Amino acid sequence: MNDIELIPLGKLRLSEANVRKNDSNLFIEELAANIEAKGLLQNLIVVPAKKRGMFDVTAGGRRLRALNFLLTAGKLPKDHPVACRVLDIDAAEQSELSLIENVIRLDMTPTDEIRAYKHFVNEGSDLDAIAKRFGRTRRFIEGRLRLADLADPIFAALEEGKITLDVAKAYATTPNHDRQMMVWNELSNSWQGNNPDSIRRMVTHSAIRSFSPMAKLASEAEYLAAGGKIERDLFTEDGGETWLDAEIAQRIAGEKLQAFAAEVAQTSGYAWVRPILETRVTYNATEDLHQVHLEPAPLSDEEQVEADKLLETISALEAEGETLDEDDEAAAAEFQERWDAASSAYDALHDKPPVIPEEMKANVGCFVIIGADGQPAVASGLYSDKPLERRKARGGDAGEGASGTAGEAATPRPHPNRSRRSWSRNLLYSAATSSRSTSPPTRRSHSTI
Repeated sequence: MNDIELIPLGKLRLSEANVRKNDSNLFIEELAANIEAKGLLQNLIVVPAKKRGMFDVTAGGRRLRALNFLLTAGKLPKDHPVACRVLDIDAAEQSELSLIENVIRLDMTPTDEIRAYKHFVNEGSDLDAIAKRFGRTRRFIEGRLRLADLADPIFAALEEGKITLDVAKAYATTPNHDRQMMVWNELSNSWQGNNPDSIRRMVTHSAIRSFSPMAKLASEAEYLAAGGKIERDLFTEDGGETWLDAEIAQRIAGEKLQAFAAEVAQTSGYAWVRPILETRVTYNATEDLHQVHLEPAPLSDEEQVEADKLLETISALEAEGETLDEDDEAAAAEFQERWDAASSAYDALHDKPPVIPEEMKANVGCFVIIGADGQPAVASGLYSDKPLERRKARGGDAGEGASGTAGEAATPRPHPNRSRRSWSRNLLYSAATSSRSTSPPTRRSHSTI
């Protein structure tokens, strides 16, 4: 399907795959006036919607808004024919098509671009390919992706127009969220809050707070023993102190991370294990890598028998929950305890490391980071130092993942928002139709039944 069709305006709606998430009605009236005077000069690009008879507009969202403006104003009827090119493409291709049109035709907001470029990086595209595809330089793409490492409040401020792009770039000088937020909390409401130079100086100043994950990992005793100095503030209520010699704390924490990474490398079978002094895997750490998606190890026969029993227990609890007296707090607490025990046991059975195919073992590795509690931790997510051919899932469909693999067709995952009865039926269906169940039940609170 790739034809131009005349579709009634009332049958058109904006696609969720349209990458412009922060569009406004700026210039919509002007565009509407132009369409009213000269007609629609360029057709919309649409795909059939899930709702019968409807079409999702993948490219041409502003034109659709202008047409709907004319509809609301009574200048066009609901059945006004609109020239549309109808395509039969998947969601990823829709997002790519929308991104290409928006980047080329009308600049998106920086946050829209960040999300869009990050989407293609996660899909396995390298920076040079993205830059070539959208007519940008590699440096421009790198700059936008660097902003993906902004702490959430700062990213939100950029998206809402509360700070400028230059201010956001100043915060992104460091990928360390603790450092970004320390400066944000101090400067955002001051006269220096919109001064990129002031922000950049503070962001790069060498000091950390005593309650930061890095300080917890280094430990105050080892930091002081190594000659580190502490500035104690007697006038704040958070109980925090400033460690003035960040390089000492970084060295101590780095040595602990390296030792932990060496242990992981010996026992995990990964090709490489890289420690990074961050609480999450940053874009800088992965910009030359390719994300890999792998299925967890299958259950043994004995584990599968136990999993089936647990599913039956959970199903029985679901039925019991339907008749539980919500006013009986003791009964509800006892029920919750049994529910948690069953679901925790089920989760524990499926808490297995991923299976790395033999042909991938020479390239796949992981990162070791600092956990929020200040302890070394293996970060979620695996990466390859070279592109890996995407494997096909059962039935010939492409598997999920950027550059890694998808294993067997996924077991239907219970949906947490469905009723307890239908939810438990899904669990039992999964157990009956899969030789190896891989979808643990979603934990639910039964404090109020």
